[in-house]
Amino acid sequence: MKNLKQTILILSLGVMMMLPVQAQSVSTIGGTVEVPDTVTVSKASTSKILNLFETFASTNPMGIPNNKGNAAVGIVGGKAPASVYIHRSKTLSESMGLGEKFDVYGLSGKDKKGIKTAELFAVKIDSTYLGKQLMKDMGPLATVDTRDVKLSPIFNTLSPIMETAFIQNVNANLPTLDAKINAGLAEKSARNPKALVEARVQFEDWEPLQVVSGTSYKTYTIGTRARLDINGFELPYYVNAAVVASGDNPTLYVLLTSDVERNYFKPVMTKMIKSVK
Repeated sequence: MKNLKQTILILSLGVMMMLPVQAQSVSTIGGTVEVPDTVTVSKASTSKILNLFETFASTNPMGIPNNKGNAAVGIVGGKAPASVYIHRSKTLSESMGLGEKFDVYGLSGKDKKGIKTAELFAVKIDSTYLGKQLMKDMGPLATVDTRDVKLSPIFNTLSPIMETAFIQNVNANLPTLDAKINAGLAEKSARNPKALVEARVQFEDWEPLQVVSGTSYKTYTIGTRARLDINGFELPYYVNAAVVASGDNPTLYVLLTSDVERNYFKPVMTKMIKSVK
């Protein structure tokens, strides 16, 4: 987990260090989006600092070595699918699919109060991995081969009854989500009393899961204000997420910015998500 955080931090720094190019149409891993011309966008996958990081990774493999001599990027549980193993002979883009399976975008703008910044994370939802989890939950009923399942067509043809039930179920669980997360964090800390970091999260003012109208693809969005407490140090954020069922498999977009910049970037996110082509 530590190595994954370091990877994201380096990519984020690269996004912010890269000279941004002002544009209205921006290509993302989920399609082309429209951005207000007052907002500039930079990409981790095209950042110059990426070359520096890849040079480091090629000589200092990260994570837990597997039996093929590779090193897994540290993620939750210390496990990673084969696609994210970094081999000494591979670049970060090749090993983790940067620019294809995921990317990080730096957004910056300005109003009368000053400069505004945010980060937009984009991840392709892997139908093979998701399918395996579903099959695992089904136990002995798991007889379906999910490797070639395309999720976007499923989202785009979901019946109104099933969609309504899905949305209602998600929204019904939002009020207790932070309590469940905190319980998991507390349990993890209890197993490792020497851990130096204790974290808690609190969600407020949920923007419930809903379908976005006027889009080219079925799109769902959800948002919340979030307060992250790390050893008593509180960090206020605004998080807005959207799933866009474009291509064969959906793309998850997650906007992360400070709580005070929420009102600036929320309409920017809405414009981007509604314009995916």
